[in-house]
Amino acid sequence: MSAEKILPNTFTFNSAISACEKCGEWQQALSLLQDMVSQRLCDVISYNSSISACEKAARWQEALCLFQDIPAMRLLPDVISYNAVVSSCEKGGRWQEALQLLSCMPPGMPNVRSFNAAISACVRAKASAAFRLFEEMSENSLTPDVISYSAAVKACETEWLWKEALGFLHQMRSESIAPNLITLNSAIAACDKAGQWEVALSLLLGLGAWKLQADLISFNSAISACGTSAAWRMAVVLLQRTFSQSMVPNAVTLNAVMTACQRGREGSAALRVSSSMLKAGISPNQITFSVLSEAYAAEGSWTKAISLLKSMRQMHFPANTICYCHTVEALCKAWRPVGARRFMNTLSELALSALSLMWL
Repeated sequence: MSAEKILPNTFTFNSAISACEKCGEWQQALSLLQDMVSQRLCDVISYNSSISACEKAARWQEALCLFQDIPAMRLLPDVISYNAVVSSCEKGGRWQEALQLLSCMPPGMPNVRSFNAAISACVRAKASAAFRLFEEMSENSLTPDVISYSAAVKACETEWLWKEALGFLHQMRSESIAPNLITLNSAIAACDKAGQWEVALSLLLGLGAWKLQADLISFNSAISACGTSAAWRMAVVLLQRTFSQSMVPNAVTLNAVMTACQRGREGSAALRVSSSMLKAGISPNQITFSVLSEAYAAEGSWTKAISLLKSMRQMHFPANTICYCHTVEALCKAWRPVGARRFMNTLSELALSALSLMWL
């Protein structure tokens, strides 16, 4: 434009910033905004697009600074400005800032999106605040949507409130609001954490009634619920269903099934599951090794327990005190006092190393 002696105006600048926002170029968006400020061309739309660019890039501090600059430019933030900055605080895990911004909105300005962003910001850190905000929506004559309910059910998951999660699902049904897979996965996970495997299974099997198809997250949560209640046979059945539905189980699936078998005192079944899934190319993690070592300890397989520690080193996994404890247990069961003492010494060194790191 400059080469043709045509100077950019507010519209062209805003269009460019909006394009940067959509492409994830938040730094370029801020550079363009700075040019607008120097030329006195910026308006609230310019700031809104720039804040949204920062939000999508998870740059909550920059978004907050931009929002605070709006009054200095003798501009009034609108609902889009507030929603964008609250959403940026949500993505940055800044629930207190999100609540403060929501409370600063003029009466009648907050909409469903404002509350949804604030509720989502509180989900992991302050579930009680999320529930309170959900109730405030009706007080502000706003009707919660599926995003509102999904965030509320997610808050139930973080606090293991399975009955409350079911209550929100019942409320959705009465309001003729269809839950999505995110909503129901959170409800299944809430049941998992509360050890309610039968309820979790019922929710999983009931997904079809909502015309939804379970994904691996759904199955992993249901299998994990079986693990907390030692319902190992059902865990294995669910594992088989993942294969029948052309899913590819991951380490979370493997660990959950193994844990269910182990808690059901079926260590041999846990080992069979691990063997078949590792052959399928599923990469283990620290939890996998911990559950395997527990199974070896239960049956006194000290040679396998030691081999497992060697495999961990070869795969560059850090020393795991749980695995060492299980190895000592396996050696003791096999009446191998010398080996047990040697691994006890190693375990002591690991414990001292961990303590020294805590004091750094």
